[in-house]
Amino acid sequence: SAFAVGAGYTSEDGNIRSNVSITSAGGHWGVGVGLSLTLN
Repeated sequence: SAFAVGAGYTSEDGNIRSNVSITSAGGHWGVGVGLSLTLN
């Protein structure tokens, strides 16, 4: 069996975007994290 879980966030002004995901397949786990900053 395999599954994936993800969540994302964007700040109200849109300058910060982040996401995190967790996946599992065949007993192997994976975690991914992303962060994006927009500077003026």
